[in-house]
Order: sequence, then C-alpha cells, then structure tokens
Amino acid sequence: MKNKFLFIAFLLFLSISYAQPPDYSDLKILYAEGQYEKLVKAADKYKNKPDLLEDADPSVYLSMGLYRISFTTLVDENPLFADSRETALEALGEAFSIDKEIEREVSELDKHAEYINEVQSYLLEALENELDAKSYNGASSNVQKYSLVTKNATVGCKYLEGALKYLKKDKAGANASWKKAGEMYKKQNITSTENWTSGDLKITKIGVLTAAECLINYGKRPEAETLLRNFANFYEEDEEFFKKYNELLSK
Repeated sequence: MKNKFLFIAFLLFLSISYAQPPDYSDLKILYAEGQYEKLVKAADKYKNKPDLLEDADPSVYLSMGLYRISFTTLVDENPLFADSRETALEALGEAFSIDKEIEREVSELDKHAEYINEVQSYLLEALENELDAKSYNGASSNVQKYSLVTKNATVGCKYLEGALKYLKKDKAGANASWKKAGEMYKKQNITSTENWTSGDLKITKIGVLTAAECLINYGKRPEAETLLRNFANFYEEDEEFFKKYNELLSK
C-alpha cells in the first residue's frame, strides 16, 4: 500500500513538473549575447509547441530578436528579415493577446517591462512626428500598432483614433470610434493609473486632448467637457495637460 501511494505521488510530481513552462534560460542567454538570429529561430520553435500556446514568453522573445535585427544590416542582407520590425510588433501584440486571455495573478509581461517600454517609446516618437507633420494616415497606423502593445491605454488610443478620423474629414468614422471609446471607458472603469507605463500615460493624454479639441470644433462641446473631466484627475501634476485643458474649456 505504501508503495502504491509513493507511486501516485510520483505521478503527481511528474504531472506538475510537466505542466510548468520552461524558464527560457537559453533564450535569455542568446539575447544577452546579441545572437538575435539564433534567438528568433529558438523562440519560434518554442512558440509553435502545442503545450506552450498559452505562454506569452516565446512571442516576447521572438519580438525582441526581430526588433533588434530591424536596426541592423540584416534587413537589407536577408530577405527573411526585410519586415522584421513590423513582425516584431505583431509578435509582441500576440504576447499581449495571450496574456489578456489567460487569467493569472501576475502577468507574464511584467518581467519584460523594459523592452515593452522601449517599443512603446519608439511608437510614440513616430506618432508624434506624424502628428507634427499632419500626416494623419501615418499617425493612425502608429496608434493602431500601439493599441496592440498596451494593457492600459486602449481607451486613449480609441479616442485618438476618432480624432484622427475627424481630422481626415471622416466624421462618421470619428463618431463611431468615440462611441466605442466611451463604451470601453465605462467597461474598464478606470480608477487609477498606478500601473501604467509612461507611454500609456502619454498616448492617453494625447488622445484625450486631441479628441476634446476635435469635439469642440465639431460642435460637441458637452462631450468634450465630459471627456476632459473624466481624465483630469489622472494628470493632476501634469502642467502641460492642464494648460491645454484650460485653453480648451475657455474656447
């Protein structure tokens, strides 16, 4: 009887051990050593294993390798990496999608915060350049990309999406995006930005202020005032936000 219980305990141990995902030490080493081609190949193998489909880590490491490659001459030398930056963003977006679908006490993405911040900063810089140049199609593209690599700024991205549609003379599209943004705001019940990245705060600020200005110009002042007040408490120490806030409300 004792041996039977030991055998069952051993089987349970094996079951638990098998269920644990790998620690990806090999991927960490390849990334640290700058062996990005090998990292991409190794991460892709992990990503396609049936028992790891609910694990976001392989997609993040795949993204990291492709993103680093996108700044090297390999994009010109090897056709496989010609679109490495776009593919890197897609892979990171997939990681966010996996992480969102699986309920966990601690997000798998938290340990990759430094890389995520880097990607978000890159997209924000590109977005701001497009806005400064009044290149609204390019700005819209970057907003869409950013919306896939954030857990917290999807509402701000949706408001900005609507504003950009308005600036492109697509009022019907703008109204649809703003309506969706309002629904998302109510559903998410945002009460704090404590865990937001600096990029999340910034793109939400851009989205709210730009949308509010467009709404006022559109003759929808009450909607603009509601939007500004909904987000004002998140930017209490942001002088830039309140300078624009006061300017819009005094129009």
